[in-house]
Amino acid sequence: MVETAASATSGAMNETDEKALAKNWKWLMLDGVLMILVGIIAAFAPISAVYAMTLVWGAFTFADGIFSIAAGVAKARKREEHWVAMLLRGALGLMAGIVVLVMPLVATVALVAFTWAMISIWSFVTGVMEVAAAIRLRKEIEGEWLMALSGIVSILFGLAIPVFLIMYPAASLVAMGYMVGFWAFLHGMLTLALAMKLKNEARA
Repeated sequence: MVETAASATSGAMNETDEKALAKNWKWLMLDGVLMILVGIIAAFAPISAVYAMTLVWGAFTFADGIFSIAAGVAKARKREEHWVAMLLRGALGLMAGIVVLVMPLVATVALVAFTWAMISIWSFVTGVMEVAAAIRLRKEIEGEWLMALSGIVSILFGLAIPVFLIMYPAASLVAMGYMVGFWAFLHGMLTLALAMKLKNEARA
């Protein structure tokens, strides 16, 4: 009986959540359309897209820093735990936000370089692991050379990224802008499809 009641309660909550989401299909549709527009704009102005993304991130970090400091002060007054960590997070966020907003061009280049560096490290490590797996499994599976070849390609890609960044820094900004545009367009299309589905359900 307890399980039946719990299942009924869970079903009612899921149905309520679904109805609430269906009522907000217009906002989801607006979000999807805006993201698609961002993706299209980024396709024609990739550098501007990265610049705008950096400014948005800086504004968010700045606001988060202020709220975190306020929360840390409130915790300190109430003698609650973790107020020092909250203040530290707020201070770092505030400083990062100020740097981005004061020196947006420098911050944009730094953000792009950091992102590409993470991609480079990930690709290199993944490639090494694939090659190691291919060597370990060479007697257990067929076609292990394909896995090894894939790993070698990943390693070469990881090594090529820093060289590419040094030789063609402007191109890395453009490439990052295209990546932002692709993500925004894909996100917008999926959100728009969800909004259309919810629209039909709301009218049913």
